[in-house]
Amino acid sequence: MIYPNDEPYALARLNGHSAAAVKQDLEKVGALIKKTFPNIPLGFTFSRIDFDIRDGAFALLENPLPEQFDWFGLACYGSWSFCGDASTGNARPITE
Repeated sequence: MIYPNDEPYALARLNGHSAAAVKQDLEKVGALIKKTFPNIPLGFTFSRIDFDIRDGAFALLENPLPEQFDWFGLACYGSWSFCGDASTGNARPITE
């Protein structure tokens, strides 16, 4: 598997970049990698803040999943029942 970026939406959000721009960049990178290595899967990890109902990637984009990617993970950084960062108000259960 090729893993070109870790938590790209969350890192971009924290640095003032839009979710739409991140998806566009992921699709460009994904297309280039798939052209060069068509049989190797692509993946990246979503962060807990990507699921925020107001300004996370899933709230801002109709579909934050870039076409060329085959695998997606979720970085929780906490327990199953308290995933996220309580200091920023982002901690919620995974089941939520």
